[in-house]
Formats: sequence, structure tokens, C-alpha cells
Amino acid sequence: MRRSERLKNKSCKDKIIRFYRSRLKWGEFSNFYEAEILIDGETWPTTEHYFQAQKFPSNPEVQQQIKDFAKPGLAAKYGRKAQGLRPDWEQVKDDVMRTALKAKFTQHQTLKKLLLSTKDAKLAEDSPTDSYWGTATRKDGSKDGKYQTYNSDDWITTTAATLLPSSRKVYITTSFNNLWEISLDNKEARKISWDGWGTCNALVAVPNGGDKLFAFCHKLWLIDDPSTGHCVDFLGGFTDVWTRVNAAAIVGQKIFATTSANNLWCVDSTGKDEPKKLGGGSDNWSTCRALVQVDGKLIAFCYGLWEVNIQNGKSTPFFDDKSDDSKRSWSSVKSATVIGHNVYVVDGSQLLELDTIHKKVRDVGNDNWGTIRAIVAVDI
Repeated sequence: MRRSERLKNKSCKDKIIRFYRSRLKWGEFSNFYEAEILIDGETWPTTEHYFQAQKFPSNPEVQQQIKDFAKPGLAAKYGRKAQGLRPDWEQVKDDVMRTALKAKFTQHQTLKKLLLSTKDAKLAEDSPTDSYWGTATRKDGSKDGKYQTYNSDDWITTTAATLLPSSRKVYITTSFNNLWEISLDNKEARKISWDGWGTCNALVAVPNGGDKLFAFCHKLWLIDDPSTGHCVDFLGGFTDVWTRVNAAAIVGQKIFATTSANNLWCVDSTGKDEPKKLGGGSDNWSTCRALVQVDGKLIAFCYGLWEVNIQNGKSTPFFDDKSDDSKRSWSSVKSATVIGHNVYVVDGSQLLELDTIHKKVRDVGNDNWGTIRAIVAVDI
């Protein structure tokens, strides 16, 4: 191969093609680009229309409303706020996007030719705010650790928080024995219960026909009516266990929780199976500060960072021994949340980004994170 050809191939591999607005250069790669697609016998104006509609497979009226919008931006805005989001959306949205893009670039020959012309170049949506589908590289993007006030109330007494996707509300417990909700649609906070929430150490939402909300307090409560805070004793009999919970996460229909008694528990949210103790007293689960699920994997932030086998509770180091991050201590972690393949971690006064694909850690913020009690990822 001639030198000029080698340089050409190398520059193609290193090249990044950035796109964002559908009417600007490379705008054909945007989901807002107007190109009809046919999927399962149904025609959609754009890939964005199709993508947003798949959030509501059990509500054909909402799907039709989304399809009828003249502009993809209006479809996107409506789809982000409509009620009744499918409970498994976080698990299926990547496949939905692949289906839409495959249809777009196979059903339109000009677009197919354009895509093939990029060869080995990387394609990147140059979004200023979206760090999941886009690059979010501008100063106001989330990857730069910038933030703004979402709700100005005082949340310093927060003990736990989680998002209930189906209702687009964040639920929060405080040491003042209160259960609160914040609506993502109007940013308003509402106190919904005053009874015994000061003992809550973890809140989790399980996707199961509309989401189930669980609270680890002196008992494991199933909050069967989040609008009023009404709850029922989900298990019974385990009254001395759940006050010791220090972290919890969802994998499928299973709830995994670590306790200060050095145990890792697995709770079946369907109630079919009895709770199982997976971790023993020698596993140092008492040092666990946060549990997260990324791509079906359970990751535990303890003194070290561990990847956990959800079948038996055995853990292996997340980092290779040769990695500088393998020596990092995670004992100051207060909360963690997942956006795409990245975990955002409040560690002491820092906000860190853990890239689970490349297994790298990046400091994205050092401004006032020491006062943070809980962090949750939401689609606004």
C-alpha cells in the first residue's frame, strides 16, 4: 500500500463527523431529518416520531398523537412529557433506536450512500446537553459538571431518592420523617407523607407493569400508592434487617441491597421467591456506599470498585491491577447514578464520571458536591 493510501485510511479512522441540526452539514444523520420510514407495516414521518411513539406501546392514542405532529421537535417534546412511559424503556430504548436507524438507512438509497461514504469515521451527535445519545461537549453540557438549580427548596436532610419513570416524578425521603415527590413536568415539590420515613436508607423503582416503588426502612415497604405514600409490608418478618441497608439497586425484577452487617441480599420484587443472602460476613459489604446496574451488570462502590455476580454474590475487581484507578478508594462515595454506559458518582466533594466501557475515571466537577445527599438521572 502506498504511503498516501495509508495516510488516507488513517485519517478516515481518526476523523469524527459531527452533526446536530438537520438542515446543516451532515444533518441527514439527525433523527429530526425528514425521511419517512416503514416499520411493521406502519409509516412514520421521521425516526424521531417512531422513537418517541415506542415509549407508549400500550397507548395507541398517544402514539397517533406523536405521529400526527408536523415537526419532529414537537413529537420529541410531547413524547418526553406524556404520561404512561413503558416500564422497561431504559432496557429497550437502544434496540428501538437501532430499528429506526436501520430502516432509515436501508430504505433511502441516498442516505445509505451517504452513510457508506463516511467509511471508518466516527459519527457524533454534537448535542450541547445530551450525554447519552450525544457528546455534550459544550460548557453547558452535563459532562462538564455544570449544574443549575432545578428546585430551590432545601434538600439537605435527604436520606434517599429515586425516579419513578412511569409517573415522571422523583421520590425523596428525609430525616424529618417525610416522603416528598418532585414532578419533572412542572418542577413542583409536594410533601405526601409524614410517617416514619426518617429510617429510610434506600428507595428503588422496579419496572414491572407501571413501576413498583420500594423503600428500605425498618421494614421493606412497597409504596403501592405513591400519590398518597400508602405502603404495605412487602415481606414481613425481616424487621431488623432493612434498617441496616446502605445501598440498593435493580437488575431486572431483582432488588440487590447491601447492609452494615456485611451482607448482600437479593429480593424478588414479584414476591415469588424468598429473599436470599448472597454475600457473607467476609465480603466487606458493610463498606458499600452505592450499587448501580449498568448494561445488566451490578457494580458496587466499596473501599474498592467491584463487579458483582448476581447469581452468587461473588465479586471481582472492576479495574485491572495495572490500572492507576485500581488503587482508588471509594469510601467517600455518597450517591451514584447511571446515564448510558457512564456512572456519575458523588465522591466527597467531587463529581466523578466512570466510563464502564473503557474503564476510566474522570473528574467532572469540584464545586459544592460535598453538600449533595442523592443524585438521580432524569430525562427532562
